[in-house]
Amino acid sequence: MNIKTSFFLAYTSIKRGNKGTLAMVILIMTLAYVNLVFISSVFGGIVEAINREAIEN
Repeated sequence: MNIKTSFFLAYTSIKRGNKGTLAMVILIMTLAYVNLVFISSVFGGIVEAINREAIEN
């Protein structure tokens, strides 16, 4: 019952709301996800490379 209500409220909000605002919210959520996943991987790789270079030299 709760899921049906949630989907109904989300659908009516999307239908009545501004499409530009919806696109902006989706963009911001996507950027937040990429920030959590991608940036931590990049930093992990950088630290690993620095540690490897420190051990070899």
